[in-house]
Parts: sequence; structure tokens; C-alpha cells
Amino acid sequence: TVNHRTGAGTTPLHIAAATGPRSIVQALLHAGASPIVAREEKVGALEQPLALPVELATWRTRSGVTIRSLLWEATLPKLVHCGWLYRLCTERSFAGERKGWFRRFVLLLPDQLRFFSDYKLRHYRGRIPLASLRKVTSPSSEDSPPSEFTFELATTSHTMALCSDTAEERAPWLQHLRALASVSYTHLRAHETRHELVC
Repeated sequence: TVNHRTGAGTTPLHIAAATGPRSIVQALLHAGASPIVAREEKVGALEQPLALPVELATWRTRSGVTIRSLLWEATLPKLVHCGWLYRLCTERSFAGERKGWFRRFVLLLPDQLRFFSDYKLRHYRGRIPLASLRKVTSPSSEDSPPSEFTFELATTSHTMALCSDTAEERAPWLQHLRALASVSYTHLRAHETRHELVC
């Protein structure tokens, strides 16, 4: 099928996004290729692990920019939400580790949050899987946020603090993430119930 994965999790659209030409990317999209399927593994030294097709198109050449633009137009309607947030985390660099609130452009997909340094998605800064999302609370209890409009995501193993610039910007994040948490919890309870019946 058009969304067939290789052993490394790569689909034809991933390959076309990285190599072109634009006509092949366009043909795959018209045939139903998903622009929000992330690869499962790191395949090449210069490619991001779990990358979406739009992230693989180069922004250093004119043809690459046109492919990125095409893929972004296809990706945007498939996103649950996107926008700027501050994320409390520890980042590593050549100077060492630094914990703080980092401003990131964030893509909310049905199964994950993806973080970037810029809205053009050129610099990937990690992700948060949402399969184990259990609760979304506001405000956060973390100290010294950039604004008062904070919230926290609680999974089965971690709690993560995020922050918006305004209440209006925070509202859709809370709405969508709480909806996803509800779905995730329902799936977990269904799985536990099946397990209990088997036992």
C-alpha cells in the first residue's frame, strides 16, 4: 500500500520527502499517503529518529523548500493543534546541561507532542509520547515559569510542565490534551479489563 513501512519504519513518502522530486511527493499525497506517520527508527546519520516526512525535506535547496511547503500544507490539517509553548526540561549542549523553560514550536499529533526550535521545523527538540497520558492539570506547581498560564501532563511514569503566553493560547492545548488523556485512559482500562478476564 501507499503507507507500507520498511523494516526501519520508513514509508514511500519519507523517501520521496528526503530525495524528491516534488511530483512524486505530490502523487503519493494524492494517493493517500499519510504525512503524519513518524518513522520508527533512525535510518541515517543526518536524519532525525521518528521523523515526519516534512522534517526530512531539506530547507537548503529551492526544490527542498518547495517539497517542505507541499508537505506542510498536507500536514497542517492532520494536526490536532500546533503553536508556541514553553517546556521545562534539561537540554544538553557542548557547554553542558542546563535546566530551564525553553520556548518551542509544538506539533500535537494524536499520539505525540513534537518540539522544534523554530516554526519551520528545521531543528527537532524531542517529543512526548501520549499513549500513556493520564491527566492534564493546570496550573503547574513548578517554580519561575515564563507566565502564569502553566499546565502539566502526567503519564504513567513522568510529569511534564508546559506554559503558554496567554490564557487564550493555553485553552485549546488543555482542551485537546484532556480529550486525548480521556481516550488514553479508556484504552488502558479496556486493556486491563481484558487482562483480568484472561487471568
